[in-house]
Amino acid sequence: MYAVNLYRYVDKSGRALIDQSWRDVAEDALRRSGISKLRAAATSADLVASPPEGTADLYDRIMRYLYLDDQVSVWAEKNQLVWNYLEIFTQGLQRAFGILLLRDPVDAVSSFKGFTLHDGNTFLGAAFCHLSAMQTAIRLQNQSRVTVHRFEDWISRPQETVSFHLRRLFLPEGAAASLSQSQRRIVARANRTSRQLSEDEERFVRTICHVESEVFGYGAGTASSRHLCSHDLYRVADGNPYLRHLLFEWEATGRGSDRYPSEYLAIAERG
Repeated sequence: MYAVNLYRYVDKSGRALIDQSWRDVAEDALRRSGISKLRAAATSADLVASPPEGTADLYDRIMRYLYLDDQVSVWAEKNQLVWNYLEIFTQGLQRAFGILLLRDPVDAVSSFKGFTLHDGNTFLGAAFCHLSAMQTAIRLQNQSRVTVHRFEDWISRPQETVSFHLRRLFLPEGAAASLSQSQRRIVARANRTSRQLSEDEERFVRTICHVESEVFGYGAGTASSRHLCSHDLYRVADGNPYLRHLLFEWEATGRGSDRYPSEYLAIAERG
Protein backbone atom coordinates (compact mmCIF):
# COMPACT_ATOMS: atom_id res chain seq x y z
CA MET A 1 0.00 0.00 0.00
CA TYR A 2 1.54 3.27 -1.21
CA ALA A 3 5.01 1.69 -1.14
CA VAL A 4 6.24 3.15 -4.42
CA ASN A 5 3.39 4.87 -6.31
CA LEU A 6 5.79 5.52 -9.15
CA TYR A 7 3.48 7.28 -11.59
CA ARG A 8 2.47 10.05 -9.23
CA TYR A 9 6.05 10.42 -8.05
CA VAL A 10 7.44 10.80 -11.56
CA ASP A 11 4.69 13.04 -12.93
CA LYS A 12 3.53 15.02 -9.90
CA SER A 13 6.60 15.72 -7.80
CA GLY A 14 7.90 18.44 -10.08
CA ARG A 15 10.99 16.35 -10.89
CA ALA A 16 10.60 15.43 -14.54
CA LEU A 17 12.29 12.32 -15.88
CA ILE A 18 14.25 14.44 -18.29
CA ASP A 19 16.06 15.88 -15.26
CA GLN A 20 16.59 12.51 -13.60
CA SER A 21 18.20 9.28 -14.64
CA TRP A 22 16.29 6.01 -14.35
CA ARG A 23 18.71 5.10 -11.59
CA ASP A 24 17.83 8.22 -9.57
CA VAL A 25 14.12 7.46 -9.91
CA ALA A 26 14.64 3.83 -8.84
CA GLU A 27 16.80 4.83 -5.90
CA ASP A 28 14.28 7.39 -4.65
CA ALA A 29 11.45 4.85 -4.98
CA LEU A 30 13.40 2.24 -3.03
CA ARG A 31 14.17 4.75 -0.29
CA ARG A 32 10.46 5.60 0.00
CA SER A 33 9.72 1.89 0.46
CA GLY A 34 11.95 1.87 3.55
CA ILE A 35 15.24 0.53 2.16
CA SER A 36 18.46 2.06 3.51
CA LYS A 37 20.28 4.65 1.43
CA LEU A 38 23.31 2.41 0.83
CA ARG A 39 21.25 -0.59 -0.24
CA ALA A 40 18.95 1.54 -2.40
CA ALA A 41 21.93 3.02 -4.25
CA ALA A 42 23.41 -0.41 -5.01
CA THR A 43 20.09 -2.00 -5.92
CA SER A 44 18.98 0.81 -8.21
CA ALA A 45 22.14 0.37 -10.27
CA ASP A 46 21.30 -3.31 -10.75
CA LEU A 47 17.68 -2.59 -11.63
CA VAL A 48 18.58 -0.28 -14.51
CA ALA A 49 21.67 -2.17 -15.74
CA SER A 50 19.63 -2.66 -18.91
CA PRO A 51 17.64 0.52 -19.67
CA PRO A 52 13.90 0.24 -18.82
CA GLU A 53 11.48 0.48 -21.72
CA GLY A 54 9.46 3.06 -19.82
CA THR A 55 7.93 3.97 -16.48
CA ALA A 56 5.77 0.82 -16.36
CA ASP A 57 8.81 -1.40 -16.92
CA LEU A 58 10.80 0.36 -14.19
CA TYR A 59 7.78 0.15 -11.84
CA ASP A 60 7.57 -3.60 -12.49
CA ARG A 61 11.28 -4.12 -11.82
CA ILE A 62 11.15 -2.22 -8.52
CA MET A 63 8.05 -4.05 -7.26
CA ARG A 64 9.40 -7.44 -8.32
CA TYR A 65 12.57 -6.77 -6.38
CA LEU A 66 10.64 -5.66 -3.30
CA TYR A 67 7.92 -8.29 -3.14
CA LEU A 68 8.34 -11.32 -5.39
CA ASP A 69 10.09 -14.54 -4.42
CA ASP A 70 9.68 -18.29 -4.93
CA GLN A 71 6.29 -18.24 -3.17
CA VAL A 72 4.95 -14.91 -4.49
CA SER A 73 4.52 -14.37 -8.22
CA VAL A 74 2.18 -11.37 -8.36
CA TRP A 75 2.59 -7.86 -6.98
CA ALA A 76 -0.07 -5.23 -6.36
CA GLU A 77 -0.10 -1.74 -4.95
CA LYS A 78 -3.06 0.25 -3.65
CA ASN A 79 -2.76 3.90 -4.59
CA GLN A 80 -4.85 7.05 -4.46
CA LEU A 81 -5.34 9.50 -7.31
CA VAL A 82 -3.74 7.31 -10.00
CA TRP A 83 -6.83 6.52 -12.08
CA ASN A 84 -5.52 8.65 -14.95
CA TYR A 85 -2.48 6.37 -15.17
CA LEU A 86 -4.35 3.05 -15.25
CA GLU A 87 -4.58 2.88 -19.03
CA ILE A 88 -0.90 3.77 -19.48
CA PHE A 89 0.12 1.23 -16.86
CA THR A 90 -1.94 -1.65 -18.26
CA GLN A 91 -0.71 -0.96 -21.78
CA GLY A 92 2.90 -0.80 -20.62
CA LEU A 93 3.06 -4.35 -19.22
CA GLN A 94 1.89 -7.58 -20.78
CA ARG A 95 0.02 -8.87 -17.72
CA ALA A 96 -0.98 -5.68 -15.95
CA PHE A 97 -4.49 -5.20 -14.57
CA GLY A 98 -6.15 -2.35 -12.71
CA ILE A 99 -9.15 -2.03 -10.41
CA LEU A 100 -10.78 1.39 -10.11
CA LEU A 101 -12.84 1.52 -6.91
CA LEU A 102 -15.57 4.16 -6.70
CA ARG A 103 -17.65 5.26 -3.74
CA ASP A 104 -20.66 7.48 -3.17
CA PRO A 105 -19.09 10.95 -3.53
CA VAL A 106 -20.68 12.28 -0.32
CA ASP A 107 -19.38 9.32 1.67
CA ALA A 108 -15.94 9.66 0.08
CA VAL A 109 -15.67 13.37 0.86
CA SER A 110 -17.05 12.82 4.38
CA SER A 111 -14.40 10.17 4.98
CA PHE A 112 -11.68 12.49 3.70
CA LYS A 113 -12.89 15.25 6.01
CA GLY A 114 -12.33 12.91 8.93
CA PHE A 115 -8.62 12.35 8.34
CA THR A 116 -7.25 15.21 6.24
CA LEU A 117 -4.64 17.46 7.82
CA HIS A 118 -5.69 20.47 5.76
CA ASP A 119 -7.58 23.28 7.48
CA GLY A 120 -11.06 24.62 6.97
CA ASN A 121 -13.13 23.55 3.97
CA THR A 122 -10.19 22.38 1.84
CA PHE A 123 -11.49 18.80 2.20
CA LEU A 124 -14.25 19.69 -0.29
CA GLY A 125 -11.61 19.49 -3.02
CA ALA A 126 -12.08 15.73 -2.76
CA ALA A 127 -15.37 16.20 -4.63
CA PHE A 128 -13.42 17.19 -7.74
CA CYS A 129 -11.08 14.23 -7.25
CA HIS A 130 -14.04 11.85 -7.10
CA LEU A 131 -15.53 13.51 -10.17
CA SER A 132 -12.27 12.88 -12.03
CA ALA A 133 -12.29 9.22 -10.91
CA MET A 134 -15.87 8.71 -12.14
CA GLN A 135 -15.07 10.40 -15.46
CA THR A 136 -12.13 8.05 -15.91
CA ALA A 137 -14.29 5.07 -14.89
CA ILE A 138 -16.84 5.94 -17.58
CA ARG A 139 -14.07 6.22 -20.16
CA LEU A 140 -12.40 2.93 -19.16
CA GLN A 141 -15.40 0.76 -18.27
CA ASN A 142 -15.10 -1.23 -21.52
CA GLN A 143 -11.35 -1.77 -21.17
CA SER A 144 -10.48 -5.45 -20.79
CA ARG A 145 -7.66 -4.82 -18.32
CA VAL A 146 -9.41 -2.31 -16.07
CA THR A 147 -12.37 -3.22 -13.86
CA VAL A 148 -14.57 -0.49 -12.38
CA HIS A 149 -16.10 -1.52 -9.05
CA ARG A 150 -18.34 0.24 -6.55
CA PHE A 151 -17.11 0.25 -2.96
CA GLU A 152 -20.65 -0.36 -1.72
CA ASP A 153 -20.98 -3.54 -3.80
CA TRP A 154 -17.65 -4.80 -2.50
CA ILE A 155 -18.66 -4.14 1.10
CA SER A 156 -22.00 -5.89 0.68
CA ARG A 157 -20.48 -8.91 -1.11
CA PRO A 158 -16.80 -9.02 -0.09
CA GLN A 159 -16.11 -12.70 -0.63
CA GLU A 160 -17.80 -12.80 -4.04
CA THR A 161 -15.99 -9.64 -5.12
CA VAL A 162 -12.55 -10.93 -4.13
CA SER A 163 -13.23 -14.27 -5.84
CA PHE A 164 -14.28 -12.44 -9.01
CA HIS A 165 -11.03 -10.49 -9.15
CA LEU A 166 -8.93 -13.53 -8.38
CA ARG A 167 -10.51 -15.36 -11.31
CA ARG A 168 -9.92 -12.35 -13.52
CA LEU A 169 -6.26 -12.26 -12.52
CA PHE A 170 -5.92 -16.03 -13.07
CA LEU A 171 -5.13 -16.57 -9.38
CA PRO A 172 -6.39 -19.48 -7.26
CA GLU A 173 -9.70 -18.66 -5.62
CA GLY A 174 -8.51 -20.31 -2.41
CA ALA A 175 -6.51 -17.15 -1.74
CA ALA A 176 -9.79 -15.37 -0.95
CA ALA A 177 -10.14 -17.32 2.29
CA SER A 178 -6.99 -15.71 3.71
CA LEU A 179 -8.54 -12.27 3.22
CA SER A 180 -11.62 -12.92 5.32
CA GLN A 181 -10.27 -11.34 8.51
CA SER A 182 -9.15 -8.11 6.85
CA GLN A 183 -12.45 -8.00 4.97
CA ARG A 184 -14.40 -8.18 8.22
CA ARG A 185 -12.40 -5.23 9.61
CA ILE A 186 -13.03 -3.15 6.48
CA VAL A 187 -16.75 -3.96 6.44
CA ALA A 188 -17.02 -3.10 10.15
CA ARG A 189 -15.30 0.27 9.61
CA ALA A 190 -17.48 1.04 6.59
CA ASN A 191 -20.65 0.26 8.52
CA ARG A 192 -19.54 2.58 11.33
CA THR A 193 -18.83 5.48 8.97
CA SER A 194 -21.18 8.39 9.52
CA ARG A 195 -21.44 11.41 7.29
CA GLN A 196 -19.78 14.48 8.70
CA LEU A 197 -20.93 17.06 6.17
CA SER A 198 -23.38 19.90 6.60
CA GLU A 199 -26.36 20.07 4.23
CA ASP A 200 -24.64 22.76 2.16
CA GLU A 201 -21.46 20.70 1.96
CA GLU A 202 -23.43 17.64 0.82
CA ARG A 203 -25.21 19.75 -1.79
CA PHE A 204 -21.85 21.13 -2.92
CA VAL A 205 -20.56 17.60 -3.53
CA ARG A 206 -23.78 16.45 -5.22
CA THR A 207 -23.73 19.48 -7.51
CA ILE A 208 -20.15 18.90 -8.64
CA CYS A 209 -20.64 15.16 -9.19
CA HIS A 210 -24.31 14.85 -10.12
CA VAL A 211 -24.02 13.97 -13.83
CA GLU A 212 -21.46 11.21 -13.40
CA SER A 213 -23.04 10.02 -10.13
CA GLU A 214 -26.20 9.04 -11.97
CA VAL A 215 -24.21 6.63 -14.13
CA PHE A 216 -23.20 4.70 -11.01
CA GLY A 217 -26.48 5.00 -9.10
CA TYR A 218 -25.43 7.57 -6.51
CA GLY A 219 -27.42 10.45 -5.05
CA ALA A 220 -30.87 9.89 -6.47
CA GLY A 221 -33.72 10.88 -4.16
CA THR A 222 -31.59 12.32 -1.34
CA ALA A 223 -32.40 15.58 0.41
CA SER A 224 -28.96 16.86 -0.53
CA SER A 225 -29.55 16.16 -4.25
CA ARG A 226 -30.89 19.71 -4.69
CA HIS A 227 -28.12 21.40 -6.60
CA LEU A 228 -26.45 24.68 -5.72
CA CYS A 229 -26.23 27.58 -8.15
CA SER A 230 -22.84 29.03 -9.04
CA HIS A 231 -23.16 31.81 -6.47
CA ASP A 232 -23.86 29.34 -3.68
CA LEU A 233 -21.02 27.05 -4.76
CA TYR A 234 -18.58 29.94 -4.32
CA ARG A 235 -20.26 30.86 -1.05
CA VAL A 236 -19.58 27.36 0.31
CA ALA A 237 -16.01 27.62 -1.01
CA ASP A 238 -15.78 30.65 1.30
CA GLY A 239 -12.79 32.33 -0.31
CA ASN A 240 -10.58 29.21 -0.25
CA PRO A 241 -8.25 29.82 -3.25
CA TYR A 242 -7.77 26.08 -3.84
CA LEU A 243 -11.53 25.43 -4.03
CA ARG A 244 -12.17 28.58 -6.06
CA HIS A 245 -9.55 27.43 -8.57
CA LEU A 246 -11.15 23.98 -8.85
CA LEU A 247 -14.61 25.53 -9.22
CA PHE A 248 -13.39 27.82 -11.98
CA GLU A 249 -11.82 24.87 -13.82
CA TRP A 250 -14.97 22.79 -13.39
CA GLU A 251 -17.29 25.55 -14.64
CA ALA A 252 -15.02 26.14 -17.64
CA THR A 253 -14.34 22.52 -18.61
CA GLY A 254 -16.66 20.19 -16.66
CA ARG A 255 -13.64 18.14 -15.60
CA GLY A 256 -12.54 17.01 -12.17
CA SER A 257 -9.02 17.13 -10.75
CA ASP A 258 -6.49 14.57 -9.55
CA ARG A 259 -4.37 17.01 -7.55
CA TYR A 260 -3.84 16.97 -3.81
CA PRO A 261 -4.23 20.39 -2.12
CA SER A 262 -0.50 20.38 -1.40
CA GLU A 263 0.23 19.99 -5.12
CA TYR A 264 -1.97 22.93 -5.99
CA LEU A 265 -0.29 25.04 -3.31
CA ALA A 266 3.16 24.05 -4.61
CA ILE A 267 2.16 25.07 -8.14
CA ALA A 268 0.75 28.37 -6.86
CA GLU A 269 3.95 29.11 -4.96
CA ARG A 270 6.07 28.46 -8.05
CA GLY A 271 3.92 31.01 -9.69
